[in-house]
Amino acid sequence: MDHIKPIAWFKSGPATADPDFPDSLRAVQTEFHEQMTAIHKGYKPAIRIGLDGFPVEELRI
Repeated sequence: MDHIKPIAWFKSGPATADPDFPDSLRAVQTEFHEQMTAIHKGYKPAIRIGLDGFPVEELRI
């Protein structure tokens, strides 16, 4: 499960609702959840390079 609004957003004070309320959750694939968590923590996703030496475009959700 993924939080639509990050848990940190609730902890920082802008909201008083429960972050685990069903309207704030969505089902996603594990790989997507890990990528989004890394982005929220400030990491940049690695650029994949194809066999031809050019970046590989990936479908983003």
